[in-house]
Amino acid sequence: MLTLYSHQEKATEATFQYFEDNDGSPLIVAPVGSGKSLLIAEFIRRACLLYDKTNFLVVTHVTELLTQDCEHLIKQWPEANVSFYAQKLGKKSFSGQTIFASINSIYKKAYKIPHKIDIVIIDEAHLLSPNAQTMYRSF
Repeated sequence: MLTLYSHQEKATEATFQYFEDNDGSPLIVAPVGSGKSLLIAEFIRRACLLYDKTNFLVVTHVTELLTQDCEHLIKQWPEANVSFYAQKLGKKSFSGQTIFASINSIYKKAYKIPHKIDIVIIDEAHLLSPNAQTMYRSF
């Protein structure tokens, strides 16, 4: 298991604090090279250890980020139950407690997820558009 840098630890703690104090959707802004995949992995690990029935969906537009995010989660928490829903990876499964999905593959398939998703994490959230016709907004 990797040890978080202080900025990653602060972001993780602030995210938990946000959920304790607020409704809505927190946003973590972190520059390139700051270890976002590790931050995502550690948040998922801690949340699942605290609330064992928490289901996550990690969504992004690039399959390389999905595999990177998943690899970091497995390094942080080898027992993690994961699956992929990404055509480019040739994997389309909703079986994991944490599902790593390509927005291109999943945006019209939300209704097919057989279990409740508690938290959606969008890696590269700056790509969200206010336009309601985009894949992210449709999803």
